[in-house]
Amino acid sequence: MHPVIGVVIPAAVVAAVVVLLFMAKPAVCQRVLIGAVIICAALGILFYGVGYADIESKPSLAVIKTVYSLCRVFIGENDYADIASARGFDAVWVQSLLFMIHTVGLFSTVGAAISAFGAAWLRRMRLRLHTGGNLCLLLGTDEKTLGFAQALIKEEPDTILIFVDDTPHAECGEVIESMGALLFSDAAATEFSAGFLRMLRIRTRKKISFYALSDNYSANMKAASLLCESLKQMQVDPARTSLCAVGNDDDTDHPLLATADHYGFGSIVMRSEADMAARLLTLTYPPCTHIEFDENARALQDFHAVIIGFGQVGQAVLKSLIMNGQFAGSSFRAAVFAPDYTQTLGQMRYECSPLFDHYNIEFFADDARSLAMFDYLHQNKSSIRYVAVCAGNDTINEEIAHQLEHFFLRENSSAQVYLCTKKGISHHESREESRVHEVCVPKILCSDAIDRAAMALNHSYCGNDKTPQENWRTCDYFSRMSSRASADFAPCFMHMAHMDAAHWAPKGEVLENLSITEHERWCAFHYCMGFSPMADETFAARCETYTMQKEAGLRPIRIGKDLNARIHACLIGWDALDDLSARENAVTGGNVDYKQMDRNNVLTLPLVIRSQE
Repeated sequence: MHPVIGVVIPAAVVAAVVVLLFMAKPAVCQRVLIGAVIICAALGILFYGVGYADIESKPSLAVIKTVYSLCRVFIGENDYADIASARGFDAVWVQSLLFMIHTVGLFSTVGAAISAFGAAWLRRMRLRLHTGGNLCLLLGTDEKTLGFAQALIKEEPDTILIFVDDTPHAECGEVIESMGALLFSDAAATEFSAGFLRMLRIRTRKKISFYALSDNYSANMKAASLLCESLKQMQVDPARTSLCAVGNDDDTDHPLLATADHYGFGSIVMRSEADMAARLLTLTYPPCTHIEFDENARALQDFHAVIIGFGQVGQAVLKSLIMNGQFAGSSFRAAVFAPDYTQTLGQMRYECSPLFDHYNIEFFADDARSLAMFDYLHQNKSSIRYVAVCAGNDTINEEIAHQLEHFFLRENSSAQVYLCTKKGISHHESREESRVHEVCVPKILCSDAIDRAAMALNHSYCGNDKTPQENWRTCDYFSRMSSRASADFAPCFMHMAHMDAAHWAPKGEVLENLSITEHERWCAFHYCMGFSPMADETFAARCETYTMQKEAGLRPIRIGKDLNARIHACLIGWDALDDLSARENAVTGGNVDYKQMDRNNVLTLPLVIRSQE
C-alpha cells in the first residue's frame, strides 16, 4: 500500500476530526476530553500493570512503575520498551492498542491545553463554521445580562451568543466562556459596524436578536439605532430581526420598528424594568385566581387590591392590576399606601387622568406599618384579595410582607401578599418556603415567546387571507402592544369559564360574560395608556372628514380612533357598543360589530394557547 493511502490520509482524517471536535461547543468538547482521560487511564493501568507485574519480581516496584508510565502517557512519552519482554506483549495487536492509548492520552492533554489557551480562537472558528442558526447580540456584561443569557442558552442551546461591551466586567470572562459565547470590546463591535456584522456572518443567520438591558435607556436606544443602520446598509430582511430593550413603552409609535416605507427591526419589545416586573406579577399570579366565578363565567366577588409603595414599580403594578382585574359582575378597587405618593404621582396623574376618573383608586399618605394601614386592613379584611408590596427596599419589603401575612393569617383572610421589585417577584407560599421569579428570563423578554400569541390574535382581528406573519408586519406599534396585553389575559378566560383549550366552546351567557370581560379589559388597557373616550362632537367631526376623504379618493381616517390625540370611541360601556357600531356603519357603509369583535377574541383562545406551546 502506498504510504499516502496507508498513513497520510488516515492521519489527516483523524486530525480533521480532532480540530472539528474542538470547534464544537465547549460542553461537548469537555465531555469528550473527560471520556478520553478516563478510557486512557483505565487502559494504561491495565496494560502497564500487567506488563510490569510479569517482568518485575517486587509488586511494590511494579506499582510504582505503572503509575510513572501512566503519567508519561499524557505527555506523549512511550515506555513500551520496558515491558516489551512481558509474555504476549510482542503481538502486533498489543503494540497497536498501546500506541492508541498513548495517542488518546496525548490528545486529551493537547485538548485541555487548547481549551484553556485557544478557547477564544476556537469559538471564533465555530462562529464561522456554524451558519444558518440564530444569533443573539447582547449589550453589556452586567449580572442581569449574563443571567438572562444563561437562561436563554438553556432553552435555545443552538443559539450563538455574542456579547458587546467597551468596558467588560473583569469577572465576566469565565461565565461567558462557560456558555461558549464570544465577547467583543473593540470599536467596530461597540459601534455595530457593517464590518463587524459581516464577520458574524449576519446574512447567513436565520434570526438576529438584539438585547439591550442596561438601566441607561439612552445607551440602549443609541446601540439599537447603530445596529439598525448597519442592518439596513447590509440589506438584512427586517423579518429576521428583533429588538428587546429596557426603555419606556408608553409611546403609540416607535421609530425603530419596520414599516412598509421605513426600515427597522421586525419586532420590538420595549419595556421598563418596572413594567417587566408588573407583567411578571400578573402573569404568575393573575387576579382572576383570587376571586370565584359562577357557571356562567360571572365574578362572584369584587377585586380589591392594596399596593404598598408608589415608585416606578408600584405605579406599574397598579396599571397591570387594572388591566388584568376587570371581570363581568365585578368592580375594581385599589388602595395605595405610600407616605410620599404626592411626590411620585405627578406624571401618571397628568398623562392618565381618565384612569383615576373611571376606577376606584384611593391614596393614603401612610406607612404600611402604620396604625392607619392596619385600621384599613381590619375594616376591609373580608374584601381584600391581593396585596403587592413595592416599597423598593428588600429589607423593608420583607418586614412589611411578614407583618401583613401574619395579620391575614390571624384574621382568617384569603388575601395573598406578593413582593415585587425591578429584579423580580416573590411569594411566601408557607412560613418555610418562598417562591422567587426573576424578571430577566426568556419568558418575559424574548419577542418570539411574547409575539406568537399576540400574532394569532391580531390575525383573527384582521380577518383577511394573509398569513399571521404578513398581518403582523403591517401592524403598528401600539396595536402590537394591545395584542400582547390581550394575549397575556387569554388563560384567564379558561379559569373564568371552567374550561380548557381542548374543549373550548363558550356560548350563550358564558360567551357573553367573557366578551364583556374582554371589552372591560380592552378599555382598561387603553385607559392605562393615557386614552380618553371620544366626545360626540369629535366623532361627528371625524365622520365628516371621513366622508370628504372618501369622496376625494383618499384613504379615509379611522373614525373612532385617533392615536395621536389618544382618544377612542369604543371607551364606553358594553351596552352602548351596538349604537356606536350602527352610527359608524351609517357613515362608512360597512358592517362593523364591536361586540362581535370582543366575542371573536374570546373564541380565538384555542389558537392563542396553541401558539404558546
